[in-house]
Amino acid sequence: MSALHLVIQYCCMKLVMTIVTIILSLLTIFLGFIFVKSLTYAYNSEGRYFEEASATVHHEQSEPVYGLLFTCCLIVTLVTIYKTRKAFYK
Repeated sequence: MSALHLVIQYCCMKLVMTIVTIILSLLTIFLGFIFVKSLTYAYNSEGRYFEEASATVHHEQSEPVYGLLFTCCLIVTLVTIYKTRKAFYK
């Protein structure tokens, strides 16, 4: 392999890692928003909340799932940010 080929491959890896980090960050923000929003609902005795604006029924049992998804995505995002920074600042 030539040196030019290695440089191009290294730059492409940085670009891909940056794009993945941005996408994961946006997904984490979105899941965090959904999780915090679900914590603010006033559920009834059956564990349901009806949102009239969109005619959607939200269930109280979904809160831990949103929290778990947010936590897992946050961990993966932080690891990806760490790896991306390490790739840029060798």
